[in-house]
Amino acid sequence: PKIKYLVLGKGHPNYEEASGKDYAAELHNRAKALGLGEHFIILDKFIAQEELILYLGAADIYITPYISQEQISSGTLAFAKATNNVIVSTPYWYAQELIHSGNGRLVDFKSSKSLSDAILSLVSSPKRGSEIARHNYAEMRQMIWPKIGCRYVELMTQIRTYQPYLQYTGGHLAAQI
Repeated sequence: PKIKYLVLGKGHPNYEEASGKDYAAELHNRAKALGLGEHFIILDKFIAQEELILYLGAADIYITPYISQEQISSGTLAFAKATNNVIVSTPYWYAQELIHSGNGRLVDFKSSKSLSDAILSLVSSPKRGSEIARHNYAEMRQMIWPKIGCRYVELMTQIRTYQPYLQYTGGHLAAQI
């Protein structure tokens, strides 16, 4: 398929420090060795949120291939889901919370076959990818700040107006909640 694979952002500084290797150059060399150089783009720089949103909005599939389950969060995963992307990810903790049946694909850790199978199945079925993207967009509308703010106001109203039932029984005050 005619695919462009974009690696966006700086590599982790600990990797380059520990390995002595330039992560972006290493990835680019691997892609060239596999004959994928023309499909592979690396933007090895810090990306501000506004620019990130533009890139995510232009993407069709967002991939987070973390290598361990202990990855606690990914700010870009939530942004990608909210910008109409189909998500393909390894099942790190945060991905397990955001990705479920019908809104993306969880793939095995350290398995290029599992990752490529998921991507190829989505690329070969653009209609399914569009359905997933629409589902993600609609689901994420519940997480935008105005909606969250309304839910906080509702919660505070419930707390403010809550009246527990108090009963005095044999020297003890019991609250029924």
